[in-house]
Amino acid sequence: MNTAVVKRPVAAPHTVGRVTFEDVLAMDPDEPGELVEGQWLPMTHPTWRHGLIMSRVSYILTAWAHAHPGWLVASGNSGNRLQRNPDTLRGADVAVLRAERFPAGRSVDGWVQGAPDVPVEILSDAQSVAELLRKAADYLAAGAQMVWVLDPDTGRVSVVTPPGSKRTPNSPAVGFSPASPARWTGSSNSSREEGTDCRPRAPHPAEGGASQEK
Repeated sequence: MNTAVVKRPVAAPHTVGRVTFEDVLAMDPDEPGELVEGQWLPMTHPTWRHGLIMSRVSYILTAWAHAHPGWLVASGNSGNRLQRNPDTLRGADVAVLRAERFPAGRSVDGWVQGAPDVPVEILSDAQSVAELLRKAADYLAAGAQMVWVLDPDTGRVSVVTPPGSKRTPNSPAVGFSPASPARWTGSSNSSREEGTDCRPRAPHPAEGGASQEK
């Protein structure tokens, strides 16, 4: 028996006006993209290398969350409502979230209100560094305490934090600097900046870090 597969249509909503969260729900879920200030931005499907790194990061951070109750980890661009009117909906490759912020609803209410506490983004072949830093800025403006940006080619992990925030080496800041960046990227050429604290520490929602890229 032949079964017809019917997909919800994907419009080019930016050509007919601002797109809302509700409009996104009516689109084909198999067509990836993000909503930025009312404009729908299509995205390409990630490569297998990208997916492998995402899985590795998710596995390590999930193990960390299991050892630190009160924290959750999600991967695969789970939705985050960063702004309303115009609407901005973004999803991180991997995200760390305080458990009390977990959105138990459905549809629009199933997306996190605001940014994850720690979004982790992996630089892809289809992205520029400028695009990813713009995304990091959106996360910080919506409440993220820091954003990780992983470069698979260099094995470098950049940590972007809000301007004016402070962090001391012994403070329980939100941070997961890897002992070896190769754990995240699988690259033998992975390196990290001198002085980066490499040990996962218990997060503290009130703490941030100095605005910098490491």
